Amino acid sequence: QSELSQKYLERASEGVERLGKIITTMSEATRLEQSIQSNEPEQFDLQKVISGCMQGYQLTYPNQLFTLNICQSTLLMQGAPEFI
Repeated sequence: QSELSQKYLERASEGVERLGKIITTMSEATRLEQSIQSNEPEQFDLQKVISGCMQGYQLTYPNQLFTLNICQSTLLMQGAPEFI
């Protein structure tokens, strides 16, 4: 009976851990959604945002080659560039 009780406790513990992860994920999603909604949309150049990200990745991973090929020099968007 002790072995059976231990299995139930392990399953319950795993269930609690899964629920905790679900709640954490939902909280993060809610915070992100609230941040997006409270942010004033602005016009920005998507090409510059993507180029800046690529430069950041290149600095972070210097042994990896990153290339970017965008046909247009300007890609104007309306929104929040920090959420791209």
